[in-house]
Amino acid sequence: MKRVVFSKLKGGVGASTACANLAMHLAKVGGEKVAVEDLDHAQKTIENLVENFGGLIEMYGGGSGYDYLFTDSGAGIPDSSVSKAIHNADLIIVPARPGGADFNSTFSYLEWLEQHHRRQLKKTCLLFTNVQSTTKLAGDIPEMARECKKDFGVRTFKTHLSMRTGYALALTSGWKALPKAARDELASLALEVAKLA
Repeated sequence: MKRVVFSKLKGGVGASTACANLAMHLAKVGGEKVAVEDLDHAQKTIENLVENFGGLIEMYGGGSGYDYLFTDSGAGIPDSSVSKAIHNADLIIVPARPGGADFNSTFSYLEWLEQHHRRQLKKTCLLFTNVQSTTKLAGDIPEMARECKKDFGVRTFKTHLSMRTGYALALTSGWKALPKAARDELASLALEVAKLA
């Protein structure tokens, strides 16, 4: 079973949305058996919405009968349960939006990761979310990616997620609500995840 953990310091970056939609894509299109684990003890976004996923994915109850386990963590410094998930992860995805506040929180998170899970940095990859390609903030992505690579050795996914509304709609209305552009982004991201996990 491949363990993929979505973890970050700052909330509101689309981590739960990206986690759920990628899990749905791998189950629906990839034919994978996928479970999700919700370690966001405050919001429980995944746990509260899993019934909307049409049975494509299920909550993790233990065991190893899955191809993938996607873990969603809450914002902030990881607690012991998230830290354990990070320690056991095959891939750690750090979602970040382009821009100043996210740039700083991403660096702070990677510093924490370096101090507490240094060996896992090589399994860590940035995922830019909420990217609007025509904005100035999107122009910050190459610099942010370079800095994270230079300072921490952390790679960046080539695929960026930009279809925020479509992804959010899929959380409440299921897979069928995803627009084609969002499905194309997920297909590209899923290939990258499969290679890295």
